[in-house]
Amino acid sequence: MSSIEDTISAIRQRMSKSMVEFSRLVGAGQSSISRYESGKTIPGKTMLILLLLLAQGDEKEPLLKALGLRDDAEIQQVFDGALESLVEYERLATRPEAGRKRMPDWPNS
Repeated sequence: MSSIEDTISAIRQRMSKSMVEFSRLVGAGQSSISRYESGKTIPGKTMLILLLLLAQGDEKEPLLKALGLRDDAEIQQVFDGALESLVEYERLATRPEAGRKRMPDWPNS
């Protein structure tokens, strides 16, 4: 079983990306990718999920373990739950005047 840092490096190398190219792809700084690959920093959940989407074959196992998941079926349940939460958030956020205080009207001068 590979470590997270080895897995991140393997994904990047399989994709034939430099650290700078890979960091742009995943929306992180080059220094973050360097810290992930050196084991100095463990990626957060969002980055782990993104890496999982980029992973193939045996690259998935360490990422699943880091996320506390066992298999693809459990991943699908997590993604479905996250999608439902995002849809609900969007619904609430786009309601007219939903939970927003109206700003007072400024008197005309």
